[in-house]
Amino acid sequence: MHQKLDQSGNETFNKGVLMNAGVKEALKDNDYHCFIFHDVDLIPEDDRNLYSCPSEPRHMSVAVDKFNYTRTETTFSPSNRKGCIVHSTPRVACQLNALLAESILLIIQLPYSYLVGGVFAITKAHFVLVNGYSNLYWGWGGEDDDMAYR
Repeated sequence: MHQKLDQSGNETFNKGVLMNAGVKEALKDNDYHCFIFHDVDLIPEDDRNLYSCPSEPRHMSVAVDKFNYTRTETTFSPSNRKGCIVHSTPRVACQLNALLAESILLIIQLPYSYLVGGVFAITKAHFVLVNGYSNLYWGWGGEDDDMAYR
């Protein structure tokens, strides 16, 4: 199911209210267990993006052109697995390095580590646990960072 939500009237925009209302309306139709919040101005560059909800909430728009992201491709094979990936935390990098046989890993740096804006996947259980998005943020910004802290 896809929903496009708009706020009527001339009041200041409140994205948190709209997203919470979208979930509430969707749950009237079906007992959905996965919600993906997608800004309409973000177009996927890669059709291999998985629109699903893993066990933990997932930020899905790590490479946004307005943040001037950099894209690094690294090829791993059994013969060149020396050390760890340097564009990640050491623990995660070493785990990835140990698991990969022959594949390409795209390494993209987020503008800041707690970013969840743009495209965000969350299960119904997690959404309910954090009480949805905050309704306190009027105008652009804030609601996604608040969600990240939750």
